[in-house]
Amino acid sequence: QAGVHFLLRTLLRSSRSGMMAVAVLGLVLSVQIFGLALASIRVPLAASLPRHEQLPELQQEDGSRVTDVPLDNFLNFVYHGKIQVGTPGQNISVNFVTAFSHFWVPNVDAGLTGNHSVFNAAQSSTYVPLPGAVAFSMGSEGVVIGGLCRDDVSIGNLTLANYTFAEVNNTGNIWHYELRPWDGVLGLGVARSNTAIDAPTPMEALVQGGLLDKPVFAFHLGRCSLQGGCLGGELVLGGVEAEHYS
Repeated sequence: QAGVHFLLRTLLRSSRSGMMAVAVLGLVLSVQIFGLALASIRVPLAASLPRHEQLPELQQEDGSRVTDVPLDNFLNFVYHGKIQVGTPGQNISVNFVTAFSHFWVPNVDAGLTGNHSVFNAAQSSTYVPLPGAVAFSMGSEGVVIGGLCRDDVSIGNLTLANYTFAEVNNTGNIWHYELRPWDGVLGLGVARSNTAIDAPTPMEALVQGGLLDKPVFAFHLGRCSLQGGCLGGELVLGGVEAEHYS
């Protein structure tokens, strides 16, 4: 129910989304009118599409290297997936966004509670702190504040060694961050969102490091339904997955 409340509040923030919010609210009320409790409709919020096992390295028909990342589906609203940060890798769920190119994860100093995972630098043998502070704008969603560091970051089967990113200790300006299904943000944009950071974007680093041949990515997004539950999705980096189109 917290997820439904979060979705409705988000949609109601914009007048353009008001009708959508009314439609969602109407669906919820309709379910209740017909004698069905929301709790009885078991719709998992994190379910992945049936998919092949992870391979050490995937290839396109032209020989280009690609990797894929399973995505979890939050009410057809947000699709997020896990990456690993540090050595040994710590699982962090990130929102893969296309509007930005910055990459940040929350750290232990953020004081987060609930279901959020945080990056604990003290538990990583490859962590290197960097001086200075940084702030990232998430557009209308708010701002996060923290510092820079370097560490190993694994996305799918690809590992960026000694990569520069932000560890955030203040998420208080993100609207209802405590209800978000993801922990951090990994931007797939090519142009740098924050010119104050002298480091390549994640996509630039993957290509420059020889991990990918092309700065290309594709999403396949599953859907939720009252009858069939939720299907997750898939992010393909370096190419596209031919089985998802004809």
